[in-house]
Amino acid sequence: MNARTRWLSWSWRDLRGHWSRVVVIALIIALGTGAYAGLMSNARWRQISADHNYELLGMYDLRIRLAGDSQVPEGALVGALEQMDHPEWIAAAQERLIVPTQVDASTDGEAILVRGVVIGVSVETPHEQRVNAVHPAVGRALTSDDDGAPVALLERNFAMFYDLPEQGALAVGGGHGLEWVGHGITPEFFIVQPEGDLFFSQANYAAVLTSLATAQAVTDSPASVNDLVVRLSEDADPALA
Repeated sequence: MNARTRWLSWSWRDLRGHWSRVVVIALIIALGTGAYAGLMSNARWRQISADHNYELLGMYDLRIRLAGDSQVPEGALVGALEQMDHPEWIAAAQERLIVPTQVDASTDGEAILVRGVVIGVSVETPHEQRVNAVHPAVGRALTSDDDGAPVALLERNFAMFYDLPEQGALAVGGGHGLEWVGHGITPEFFIVQPEGDLFFSQANYAAVLTSLATAQAVTDSPASVNDLVVRLSEDADPALA
């Protein structure tokens, strides 16, 4: 018996003695190979789909954030754009107020207390001109009638994780109560990843999307903003802008 024959004989004897392990290993390899092939085969489609979703909701091209807890009077950030060399490059701009907070969305059957953020946006701007528009996946959109009212949308991923209803009541830091009237989708939260944190943090991070006036009221920041998102025109030079 030559070496090749002995090797094959030993391999066959070993296979029969450990057939269950071989089957499990083969199954794991098959699942991994199939999953990898499936994900890679639709990579281009996923990129096109993501780009389309960002376009539909007016994802920003540039974002300007003030350092630390700094805030400026409403209108100051938009006004600063007029001083740039090419103000005609600005297709749309929107000031926001974004303030970290605690969110209590507890229901009768479950205590839900997580860290989160209050995001105040303009509800007066026509939807097609908004930057990082908020789409109501369920419930209704915020309208000009909600400006300054204790009304908000809950970020969709967080609401889905806890199977929260279309409408309900929540409280943010300082004991301010808000009524949520739907679940909102916005480009920054397609995947929930707080700055410096992990992907898919919807279990412990809630974004409360509301009007700018309401955000200013519940965060004790009268007539203030700290964030600016900008969409550029097609002929703009993003790096120079």
